[in-house]
Amino acid sequence: MVAEHLYLSNSVSEHQIANYRNEFNRAKSRRQHPSSRKTARDKFLENEDFIRNPLMNSRLTNHLTRLSTIHDQCLDRLTKVRARHHNQSADIPGLASEFTACMADFMASRAMTQDFEQHRKVNPVVENDDDPDFSIGQLLLYLICSSHGMSAGFRVVDKLAENEKTQITIHRNPNRVGALLNLWRGFLHLVAGRHVKALSSFRAAKHLCNINLVAQLYCDELSGKAGQFNHDQLLGRFCSYPFSKLYTNQSGETHHCCLAFSPLRAGSIDDQIFDWNSKSSIEFRKSILSGAFTYCDKTSCSFIVGGSLPTREDAAIEDTRIAQIIEQNLVKIEPHGLELVFEHDASCNLACPSCRSELIAHPKIATEQLDQRFPYLLELLSKSKRLSVSGYGDPFFSRHYRKLLKLVCKENSPDLTIDLITNAALLTPQTWASYEHLHSMFGSISVSVDAANRDTYSKVRKLGDFDKLMKNLEFISTLRQRGIFSTFLIQCVVQADNFREMEDFVELGQRLAVDGVIFQRLFPYGVYTDPAKFEKADVFGTSHPEHQDFIGILRSDRLKKQGVSFSTFQDFYDKINPIDYYFDSLTTDENGISAFGWAFIKSGHQVGKVSIVLKKDGHNKRFQFETNPISRPDVADALAQPGLAECGFSLHPSGRRLPFGRYQVGIRVDSPNSSVTDFTNQFIEIARQPKEAIKYSIDLLEGGNDVVVHGWAYLAGGQVPEKIFVVLKSLSNNKRTFFDAEQVSRPDVAEALGRNLVKSGFSFSLNGRHLPAGEYEIGVRLVSGKRRAIRYSGRTVYFAGQPAMVA
Repeated sequence: MVAEHLYLSNSVSEHQIANYRNEFNRAKSRRQHPSSRKTARDKFLENEDFIRNPLMNSRLTNHLTRLSTIHDQCLDRLTKVRARHHNQSADIPGLASEFTACMADFMASRAMTQDFEQHRKVNPVVENDDDPDFSIGQLLLYLICSSHGMSAGFRVVDKLAENEKTQITIHRNPNRVGALLNLWRGFLHLVAGRHVKALSSFRAAKHLCNINLVAQLYCDELSGKAGQFNHDQLLGRFCSYPFSKLYTNQSGETHHCCLAFSPLRAGSIDDQIFDWNSKSSIEFRKSILSGAFTYCDKTSCSFIVGGSLPTREDAAIEDTRIAQIIEQNLVKIEPHGLELVFEHDASCNLACPSCRSELIAHPKIATEQLDQRFPYLLELLSKSKRLSVSGYGDPFFSRHYRKLLKLVCKENSPDLTIDLITNAALLTPQTWASYEHLHSMFGSISVSVDAANRDTYSKVRKLGDFDKLMKNLEFISTLRQRGIFSTFLIQCVVQADNFREMEDFVELGQRLAVDGVIFQRLFPYGVYTDPAKFEKADVFGTSHPEHQDFIGILRSDRLKKQGVSFSTFQDFYDKINPIDYYFDSLTTDENGISAFGWAFIKSGHQVGKVSIVLKKDGHNKRFQFETNPISRPDVADALAQPGLAECGFSLHPSGRRLPFGRYQVGIRVDSPNSSVTDFTNQFIEIARQPKEAIKYSIDLLEGGNDVVVHGWAYLAGGQVPEKIFVVLKSLSNNKRTFFDAEQVSRPDVAEALGRNLVKSGFSFSLNGRHLPAGEYEIGVRLVSGKRRAIRYSGRTVYFAGQPAMVA
């Protein structure tokens, strides 16, 4: 139940709820409904989230006269709005107008503010400016629906969405207004029992305003009910973020995770005292230790989505501090060894459409206001082991961040490592030299690039210069190779304008010798206010005209390189590519296919029997080849998964013949728990072979008074013949003469070709057999059962004839 998370400070007894229902039932007794059918009033009053609304609680306890008066005034005003004509339904424009007027009265009321402070904002667990508006809207929609029916509530919300002037009176931020409208619409759907539509509305609210905890909690609860997420999969898992991470944002608030993944507020950098153990911080930690992950967006978090959250046991092994937290169930902890992510200055020299709608550059006065936070920030840094700057904006464009980096040093932050997140447009050799005092403190540099060529870069990185970027990236690569810092990453937000360059982007990373290439999903949070524009950019959407092309790119083997991560859409990628594999070699000839590599099922890192599966292009028929298992400790070490040591495979040519044509290569892994087949985007060609092809070699050829031929031969497919004949074809008349050859043992051939060809050798001599003198081309004829094959070598020999008998 969402209310349990939103209004932890509220305690509403069942007796109070009963009184509340009776009170409103008496107030609305004039309106009669059939007893067999639930009224809109009944539906609202059966919704526990609505009952625990702080405004409802104040109404119930009647502890604030002024607020109760506003309640009654709104009830009276909204009830009196009637249809303009007798046969018409409710006056929707009139109701919408009264709705906004009542909103203004509530927001102007000091009693309302005090109510929220007393009942919800003591050690807050929700955003300051989102939830009061949402709660007021809940109350007003209840009054409208109780008086005029559920449909009136929906129509009022729709009418508000049509009128931009009215929206301004609700909130000055258009994104926030859109989020509130979707929240109210979603709540109406929830009250009406339409959970799927409610979920859609709450998701739309979160997309418009990603810092909305109300929307996230509703999405989380409803997606679980719809079976879209199995919450049990998080039991036994652990996330260290609420115990070690702290993010700052533009409003000055602090969070334990990025806003897109968890909008729960921890505190503020404007507070006089840094409180690492605020009420919301404690609640967040409790939810992790219980396995509920209540305040986490389970559809966006890259760790949850990618299935990479460690188990509690593994987390404890990695960090003794975490081991103590887990063992003792600690939620109040000392603020030491913190990991900070600064995002409170959004100033940036670029205006990328995936991040912002316009250039953000704080003027001097705004920078001076940010600089007033230096004492608080420097105190944080003195307690921290890691700083990432900047998660939103660029550290070398922001005046504030540049000053902050000048103030940081080993003396005041001895344990600090700094990770730079930048677009690198300003990270020139001159800029780098100006921060020489920090060179030993830099740990990683992560560059947002989003493109692999100049034209695309101009689209997705507005105001950027691709040529200057490449020079700066090469400079950064040189620093990394000299060991100045430990990790060099490049990042790409995947969208319609750049998804076709994903393979080239990986190759760009290889040329720059980066440690990782990070692909991220495009999110609409707070940027794409027009859903149509987002749908045009979002190739992840199944309705996008290029979606299938995008799927094809994701299947590319050129993306399957070490260090490539799909972070926020790892689950999406894994569904398309359920098997992780790599071919060290894959070849084909007339003897069949040979392969060497490794493969395992991603889910649970399962290893098992590996088979190569070939599917002829344009046909459904499949040909399967079982491989031999081999040990691959190198893979296990590279992926830090000891259980993958036996994921290797090898396949030697078997002589099995396939129809000529083009074949798509697939891999099948049969583990004890599951069997998975995944086709790659690799193809092999089986060339048309001569009907009875022969592999052979002539090691010795002599002429004169005798013809001597020694060598080896076998049929295509590695089949040793039952009989071998030497063919002598006259160059004067093309007449062919066949002679039996003696089959001899050739273990050297068998060993060299790795096949059972010991009996492929032959030896031939005329040994007195008749043959006219002349020049002959040497050939070989092989017989095995019904198979017959003949092949001429192109080599010739001259036979002088038999020597005369001496009496």
